[in-house]
Amino acid sequence: MSFIIVAAIGLACGLFIYVAFVKIPKKVQGMEKTEEIQDLLGGLNCGACGYPGCFGFAQALTRNPELIKDFCCPFIMQDEEKLTGLGVSLSCTLDPAAMRMRSVIKCAGQPDILYNYTGPQSCRAATQHFGGYKSCPYSCQGLGDCASVCPVGAISMDPDRKAAVVDEEKCSGCGLCVKVCPNNVIELVSLEIDINFKCNYRQLKDIPSRAKCDYGHDYCRMYCPASVDIPRYVRYVSLGKPDEALAVIREKIPFPSVCGLVCIHPCEGRCRRGRLDEPIAIRMLKRYAFENGNGLWKKNLKTTASTGKKVGIVGAGPAGLTAAYYLAKQGHAVTVFESLPEAGGMTLVAIPSYRLPKDILAAEIDEIKALGVEIKCNTKIDSLDQLKNDGYDATFLAIGAQEAMTLGVEGDDSPRVITCLDFLQDVNLDREVKLGDRVAVIGGGNAAIDSARTSLRLGVKEVHMFYRRTRAEMPANVEEIEEALHEGIQINYLMAPTKIADNGGSVSLECIQMKLGEPDASGRRSPIPIEGSESSTDFDTIIAAIGQRPEDPGKYNVTTGRGNRIEADKETMATSQAGVYAGGDVVTGPASVIEAIAHGRKAATAIDKYLGGDGDIDESLAPLENTVAVSDDPEKKLQPEMAAIALDRRICSFDQVELGYSKDDAMGEASRCFRCDLELLDE
Repeated sequence: MSFIIVAAIGLACGLFIYVAFVKIPKKVQGMEKTEEIQDLLGGLNCGACGYPGCFGFAQALTRNPELIKDFCCPFIMQDEEKLTGLGVSLSCTLDPAAMRMRSVIKCAGQPDILYNYTGPQSCRAATQHFGGYKSCPYSCQGLGDCASVCPVGAISMDPDRKAAVVDEEKCSGCGLCVKVCPNNVIELVSLEIDINFKCNYRQLKDIPSRAKCDYGHDYCRMYCPASVDIPRYVRYVSLGKPDEALAVIREKIPFPSVCGLVCIHPCEGRCRRGRLDEPIAIRMLKRYAFENGNGLWKKNLKTTASTGKKVGIVGAGPAGLTAAYYLAKQGHAVTVFESLPEAGGMTLVAIPSYRLPKDILAAEIDEIKALGVEIKCNTKIDSLDQLKNDGYDATFLAIGAQEAMTLGVEGDDSPRVITCLDFLQDVNLDREVKLGDRVAVIGGGNAAIDSARTSLRLGVKEVHMFYRRTRAEMPANVEEIEEALHEGIQINYLMAPTKIADNGGSVSLECIQMKLGEPDASGRRSPIPIEGSESSTDFDTIIAAIGQRPEDPGKYNVTTGRGNRIEADKETMATSQAGVYAGGDVVTGPASVIEAIAHGRKAATAIDKYLGGDGDIDESLAPLENTVAVSDDPEKKLQPEMAAIALDRRICSFDQVELGYSKDDAMGEASRCFRCDLELLDE
């Protein structure tokens, strides 16, 4: 018996010695080797190797290097000889330049590049790596914070993998999991998440507006070029506070009425409410705000003392006037030079008054003048030397795209063929225009629709549009197309002009039928002529509306590119010449008012910095508000029908067609908003 006890004690001592002096040192040695390997791999945790950071991969190498057949790192090893000395032999068959970075996350005092898996539905590197532990601080550690805050129960924790699993049908893309993830490894990677409306929108207690997260999941604001806080002003409208709503809008744009009437509203295309029934009528609610708001926005308007700096702006369109507005508020002396007899640019001469009344545009321009902006009309600037000689410290070129493109077919130089820009400009500047009884409009964009509808209002009996693709490919706004058809305009699809013949009292338009082929550079299917399908029709006037481009911007000695457009930095709008900036249609080609406004804001920020300022043009014009509860099971409800003037009245006058929302309609429409910008806060 005593022998057995002694043997047991001896065995225990031997086991202790083995663990203490063999196994533990090996484990310690393994950890040291892991850390040494990690130090040689760049340490940037980019995830290109498929592991959760360099430490995770180093662990895998330490445990079983035979499993690693091919390793690729865009930040290739700093000391390959030392790696070899550690018993590690690595190879890479991929071109490091071809490897894409997973993400760039700001991290003060640390490397920027962090590992990122592609969204909450994957947990790819954290769960699929072989050999490495999930102890990298930049990978999912299975703590479950994301699952605990998910308001719709879309995230659960897999007990075996100890990692997040996402039910994509339930996921609303609200972004709460992104906010609480302790390692910053979750991000929203798709704007096309399917939404289950029965459990998506949770009830919210009244919480301060600062609870919203910036650009997390309110896609309407994300897709607004000017970054207007759409959910916030919609919420004010729902509360019956149009004055506060207008103040929110004016925090980002100096033309709320223009945008409320003619904005192309890309925000509505991303509105989640549209997945249930119809998107929120964001543009119409903006119109309601400016029609019913007062001067609250002026109370908190931020202005700066004079800086003694002068800025010259060429072009009094939305881009130029927006830049002028913000630069004047920053204390700079701003002068805008406009070649036309009135300010407004394309919003004045290319948009018919039945869509944008002149007095409304003039009122907003007056607000810009009130800040001290000087506008010199009938003044053409052909050289920047003029401005430099007059002591201007910086220049913003916002000359638009004023040169209309011709049809490029035989006979397009006939005096009975005019461009849409010349036509609309003559009408808007009250010049005499004679069209005859039958008019053809060539093109499918907004300018073509405007030309056709304007022709009707000038007494033309028949207006025919010809477009070389189908209605689905027409670039014009859908509502504008519908209004044109409602007013009796005939649209001929899959028809393209081939020849024009002047018959003295009329003009003959020959067109050929088209069919659609493969998509072209624009993403639309290419029109292909059908041989032998030509036909001719007589008209009194033909209006060409197939596009326009900037007119000779090279005279300003800045670099130009495709389509005669000025090349400018996308963020600062800086050109190739120091102190010279450009924005609007002269940079993008024909685009929208809201895009031009966005360019004006960017240019104002950059120019202010160039002149020694801080570039901070943001301001808070509306008070913080408390939110209201949202139903977690919304009922289907469509937009209220927009009141409009009678058809017989609209086609014989330039009166504004849409009459706007009543208070009840506006509040009801705004209350349909899902409040995607809100999140829950702990008490």
